[in-house]
Amino acid sequence: MSAFVCRVRATTVHATHTASGATHLSDSGAMPYVNVRITRGDITAEQKSQVVAEITQTLQRVLGKQPKHTHVVIDEIDEENWGFAGRLTSEWVREQK
Repeated sequence: MSAFVCRVRATTVHATHTASGATHLSDSGAMPYVNVRITRGDITAEQKSQVVAEITQTLQRVLGKQPKHTHVVIDEIDEENWGFAGRLTSEWVREQK
């Protein structure tokens, strides 16, 4: 059994591409960036795909953001590297068994 802890942070960033091929990001543009952090576990590629699709659809429906400009990043964090309520997620998971 694994815990599913999710934190979503939406930011609007602007990507600028230079002649040398470098990309610079600033927070004053129109490119939505959503970072989802979950504990590493049993989430499948299909579930991740669904999360990305639904977040993108929500930003389009609610805020009018274009899907082609929406970036969603999923970070998987080891349970022993995520804590809440004064203890590690790995400890909470062991207690649930």
